[in-house]
Amino acid sequence: MNAIVIGAGIGGLTAVIAMQKPGIDAHLYERAAALREIGAGIALWANAIHALDELGLSELIRARIVFQHESDVRSWRGTTLFSITSEELERRYDVTVGAIHRAELLELLLREVDPSRLHLDHQFTGLSQDESEVTARFLNQNAVSGDVLLGADGLHSAVRAQLFSDAPPRYAGYTAW
Repeated sequence: MNAIVIGAGIGGLTAVIAMQKPGIDAHLYERAAALREIGAGIALWANAIHALDELGLSELIRARIVFQHESDVRSWRGTTLFSITSEELERRYDVTVGAIHRAELLELLLREVDPSRLHLDHQFTGLSQDESEVTARFLNQNAVSGDVLLGADGLHSAVRAQLFSDAPPRYAGYTAW
């Protein structure tokens, strides 16, 4: 089986790493000409740490995590709706949660991907499929075919826009920092 993954962010890199484990021939296509440090901190909650455990990456990531002592969920007015300590999370989910800089997480994930499977400067422009394969087309005139295509190209996903609709994302009223 071979897979086409569009987007070299956290989701795309992690998907390729997961597919490499059972021997799926997965290739990653990224629109940027170079991968750069972007973003800020990102929280890794219990389910993320457990997923990284399954991929054999959690110890590598844990060495870089800044552990959180307490986390709150608040209303838009600032009223605390829920508060939990890191000790309670660890007791409840059998894992320590924390935060890591997004660029550092991307760097650690990128180390686990075979460089020959990463194709930069490939801006996705469309896809077509028939009974036997799916083909992705790119702005640079390249096209690749595979058994499956995974869209991991972010909030303003070109893959999602082609498959479902071009409606912009709708703010749901949640903010995290």
